[in-house]
Amino acid sequence: MAAPAARAFDNDGVIGTDLLAAFNQDDIYWKDVPAAASRGDSDSTCHEAADAAGVIDSGVQNVMSPPDASGPFGPSVAASPRKVFVSIVIDDVGIDHKRSARAIDLPAGVTLAFLPYANNVAAQAALAAEKGHELMVHLPMEPSRMTANPGPDYLGVSHTAEELSQRIARNLDAFKGYKGVNNHMGSAFTKHAPGLAVLMRDLKKRGVYFLDSKTAPDSVAEDMAMAKGIPTTHRDVFLDHYETAEQVMAALEKTERIARAGGYAVAIGHPKDVTLDALQSWLPTLQAKNIELIPMSEMIKKRHAATKAYSAATTAAPTAVVTPAGMNE
Repeated sequence: MAAPAARAFDNDGVIGTDLLAAFNQDDIYWKDVPAAASRGDSDSTCHEAADAAGVIDSGVQNVMSPPDASGPFGPSVAASPRKVFVSIVIDDVGIDHKRSARAIDLPAGVTLAFLPYANNVAAQAALAAEKGHELMVHLPMEPSRMTANPGPDYLGVSHTAEELSQRIARNLDAFKGYKGVNNHMGSAFTKHAPGLAVLMRDLKKRGVYFLDSKTAPDSVAEDMAMAKGIPTTHRDVFLDHYETAEQVMAALEKTERIARAGGYAVAIGHPKDVTLDALQSWLPTLQAKNIELIPMSEMIKKRHAATKAYSAATTAAPTAVVTPAGMNE
């Protein structure tokens, strides 16, 4: 199997935070380029649910096909011969208090991304942190079609640099204790390099990571984060675009397959009953399958280490290694 590609970036100025201390700034950060076969399905074009009611951003129903729902998941699934790692992120936490409370009651390894404009978000986030969850800010960004409301203080493509910085600050000051940021909607903004440059500058000052939710298949947010030396990676699977138990389970199976193929997988879901029910059934099965649930910051570190090792191997023996599909020289 082809190993993921690694790319270098400038590394000036990332100091003084516990999170970034885990990374060697002389090295490269992770950006994986999956094999062509794994990009042939609908998840490369799927977009995040536009709001808590599940409105889908940017006409995703026109470009998605349902994932394969065949096959049960559970302890009967054969264990991986090596330990592999998954991260589960629940977005949109904080708006629906009842279902947000259910998300907070999930095992601590699940990462929770709170919408900064949710009522009483600081107290909800503090409770989640007390229960051991890693926290993220689910930062509102402009979608391709503004018929979907991204919420107050969203980051827009028409905003000036000064206005963007003010909006970023208000969002990131909504609660404490978060380690990273990912985009809420943003299928327009994550393709807007000038605005992203402002965002990444401000994130670097705060010493947090960035997860690209990939609501646009041609997003440049991950590349912009790497260029600024910000720990970063991207989502592999959306769990609940199709709100049936069978399809959520199929998405969890797909998460397992990606992890077994490459060692790591990142899945994003939402505080919906069908998703929470599935996770409550699925998470206890992971240990028997030799799959470890890890928070998002740990996932980025592990993917970084894997890329570092691959880069060292190809440097030491370049003639013995086939260039991975999709790798940019």
